[in-house]
Amino acid sequence: MDIPPKNQFVSLENLELFIEKYPEDTDKWLEFLDERRHDTNITTYPYKTRTIRLEDINKENLQEQTEILKESEHPISHFSEGCLLCKKSWTQTAEVPTITLICGHKFHTMCFMYNHYHTDRTHCIIDTCDINTWDYIRQIDKIKRENTESAENILFNSITRRKDFKQDFNDLKKIISDVTKKHTVVNNSLKQARNELLHKHIFSINEIQKDMNEMVKTIKENEEMNIYKNSLKIYRKKARNMFRKYHLSLRDLIRRKKLKVPWRLRWTLERHRDAFSFSNLRLRMYPGRKIWVDPLTDNNEDSDVSSEEEI
Repeated sequence: MDIPPKNQFVSLENLELFIEKYPEDTDKWLEFLDERRHDTNITTYPYKTRTIRLEDINKENLQEQTEILKESEHPISHFSEGCLLCKKSWTQTAEVPTITLICGHKFHTMCFMYNHYHTDRTHCIIDTCDINTWDYIRQIDKIKRENTESAENILFNSITRRKDFKQDFNDLKKIISDVTKKHTVVNNSLKQARNELLHKHIFSINEIQKDMNEMVKTIKENEEMNIYKNSLKIYRKKARNMFRKYHLSLRDLIRRKKLKVPWRLRWTLERHRDAFSFSNLRLRMYPGRKIWVDPLTDNNEDSDVSSEEEI
């Protein structure tokens, strides 16, 4: 498949010969390809989460199509007679929209979309059909992209052979190399400052780390943690018995608004994560932030006044 220019007789081979003969027209061809790439009028919308209300749906039209597509008393057995998804003939559903796949088999649009949504099938449902519709679409898009890339490579290769481009490109490489060297110097300064900070306060940092480890060990071994683990065992036993008896899980009860459980606790009950990660004990220190305030003091009224402003 040739590149899709306005003149359909221009192929990639002709374009390459033309560029070699007239390299000064390379920029025009690049602008031409960029216009062709955005030539398709596609309406795009910004992503926005919204809920479709039932009153906004055309209920009468939807109900009419649903009534028409109910199971027929005499289901059809061949695709030429009717839709094989709802087993309704074409004569009985003349007013229902249809869709024809690349393989030539036709279905009702609603039936095909409903079946695709629930089964996620990317090919025709007829057993004797070996044509994958979506595979053809992927191949068509791949061929278009490869042809566009081939044309761009021809144009860019012609640009790289020009003397002015070689000079500008060498200048750009020198500038990038200079920026890289200066960036490395500043980055090394930051690493050195961090090492000096750790060297200065290494004993205090180690004491904080020891106290943090000791606190975590104490919490894990205290009575409150044991009581919590026992209560969690009782819940898992009860939830397992209810699932075996009623085939209802915690997620089913929450989705049907029979239970209201915080999402953090829900993760634990559904075995998605551990009960506690002890992440609340971690300390984050960033340059330019306000100084720390004692959270256990009673007089925190003037904490904002005594704190330094951000740099």
